[in-house]
Amino acid sequence: MKNTAKLGAYIRAVRHLRNMSLPALAKQAGISKGNLSKIENGMGNPQYSTLAKLGEALAIKVAFGELEC
Repeated sequence: MKNTAKLGAYIRAVRHLRNMSLPALAKQAGISKGNLSKIENGMGNPQYSTLAKLGEALAIKVAFGELEC
């Protein structure tokens, strides 16, 4: 499983744990439903800023090496 697929599966799992619909998370994060769907399905290469928005909306920490949000 490639990293984007793992990331997408993780975001979907956390979204489900938070009892959030895909449209609700997309709206709260300020991204399109289509973009979130692509991320959750491992298709696409989200920018760090998009991941930071998703992390904030899901109340999870997003960190890559020295970068942390």
